[in-house]
Amino acid sequence: MEEIFMHIVIISKKIFFNTNYGIALNIFVIWLVLVIAWNFGYPQASPFEDVIVAVGLALFNIFLKKYLKI
Repeated sequence: MEEIFMHIVIISKKIFFNTNYGIALNIFVIWLVLVIAWNFGYPQASPFEDVIVAVGLALFNIFLKKYLKI
């Protein structure tokens, strides 16, 4: 799991950061990695926990977009 995350981070670093499109794509990749990590890391999670994590990841995504001014 950790190796997959590292490969995704390396690939996302190769995407251009000088455009809003590149930054938005990298934020999406970060969000996608976190969703995959949650789903594979905690398969026994209840639907309530899935909703709580989904809301948390959505807020994190919004924070990143505002912080990076996209």
